[in-house]
Amino acid sequence: VGIFENEIQNTIRVFPNPVNNVLHINSTEASRIQILNMLGSIVEESTIRKGVNQIDAASWTPGVYFIRVSDGVQLNVQKFIKQ
Repeated sequence: VGIFENEIQNTIRVFPNPVNNVLHINSTEASRIQILNMLGSIVEESTIRKGVNQIDAASWTPGVYFIRVSDGVQLNVQKFIKQ
């Protein structure tokens, strides 16, 4: 893993993992996000602001999800679990 990839990973923090009802996303800048299920279907799409953001995950089916975050230059994908 190169230095540049580590910098991208540090632009957001997703917690808690696993999530029950509310997913928190701490971002170093405003970004577009997409939440995808294991089939690649988008279950949530929105713009987040710099700082801590909350996404309602209560209605999502339990399983593995991916969050795709883009600031227009960098793309970051992280995996998390919905209980």
